[in-house]
Amino acid sequence: MEASSRWLSAYGMSGFDYEKARQVQRTPEQFDVLMMIADGKRDSPEKLSIQLQERE
Repeated sequence: MEASSRWLSAYGMSGFDYEKARQVQRTPEQFDVLMMIADGKRDSPEKLSIQLQERE
């Protein structure tokens, strides 16, 4: 909801390598990697292919 209120898109991701994410982000051992979220600025849906427009 916060992303939407700032005119951003945020999508939860699955199927990523938790340990690799820990290494890349240099996450300290006392913390756990629990999720990954892709975010970005919204743009006009007309810029997408028809197939992606239908998904959105």
